[in-house]
Amino acid sequence: MGFGTYFAIYFIMWWISLFLVLPFSGKSQAEEGEVVLGTTKSAPANLKVLRIVVMNSIVASVFFVCFFVLVEVFGVTFDDFMAIFPKF
Repeated sequence: MGFGTYFAIYFIMWWISLFLVLPFSGKSQAEEGEVVLGTTKSAPANLKVLRIVVMNSIVASVFFVCFFVLVEVFGVTFDDFMAIFPKF
């Protein structure tokens, strides 16, 4: 696979792992006890976007390195992944 393919796979992994990282990113306004007028109680109290992006990039990079090693070192292909599932 080429650089563009690996970049696309990393990009997809980054967006999927974002949903793993977001719930652990902070407390809601209800947990903090200070709900700003016009917002919901579940809105983040102190959103730290840079911290979320860095944490997400680390998680996505770990997933990508595992994928890269499986594909490049061990020679696992898409057909090998599909062999895990039963045939109907």
